[in-house]
Amino acid sequence: MPIKDYYQVLGVEKDAKPDAIKSAYRKLAKKHHPDANRGSKDAEKKFGEINEAYEVLGNDENRRKYDDMVEQQKSGRYAPPSGFSNVTYEGGDYDWDSILSQMFGFDHNYGGTSATGSFKGYDFSPFSRGDASDPFFGNDGVYTKKKAPTKREPEELDVTVNRDLTPWDAALGTTVSVSVTMAGQTNTIEAQVPPNTKSGTKLRIKGYGKPGAKGTRGDLYVLITIQNPNPLPENVREFYSKIRS
Repeated sequence: MPIKDYYQVLGVEKDAKPDAIKSAYRKLAKKHHPDANRGSKDAEKKFGEINEAYEVLGNDENRRKYDDMVEQQKSGRYAPPSGFSNVTYEGGDYDWDSILSQMFGFDHNYGGTSATGSFKGYDFSPFSRGDASDPFFGNDGVYTKKKAPTKREPEELDVTVNRDLTPWDAALGTTVSVSVTMAGQTNTIEAQVPPNTKSGTKLRIKGYGKPGAKGTRGDLYVLITIQNPNPLPENVREFYSKIRS
């Protein structure tokens, strides 16, 4: 699945100026605001996507990171930063929602409001709006984003295994087999390692962790460490010497 196109979400060109981005955001947010579309799940989802897009494109540093990520993904050079713990590689592509969540702090659980009037990560109480005289916007016209509670299984249900890779397998991509034994049963799972994987990357395999309540399961994480073989083969040593010079 491709990376979410935030420019398309806001209906602006990729070279749009900040004022044009803000104007497009305000118009769409007012149109799809939950207060103006009571009971509409589609409007709630659209409103969440609009706010997410503006949080990235409306901030110069976030926009730069996003644009760089899109370009690297198109050229096949993208690899998640070290330390990203929720990275899934399935069917030849990354879990981009997971990557965007960690990079920009999103939860992607659009739809529905709570009893306090908050919408899946955005606070719509009058105190978050600045100037409450405008029923939709206050001050800069952007709602205050709040941290949404995690809905994942407790951390102890997740299992992490270490896997060493040679530099060339990490650079070119490969498939590794991982064996996990739980409750006396051993499962062997194949994990796809994408090209340009960095040491410290965690690959998530959903549903292969410890069993939890009500039939749920945690996830299996494969922690990648890049290691040279010891002793180093002569042809590899010669190659290293060649590219160093």
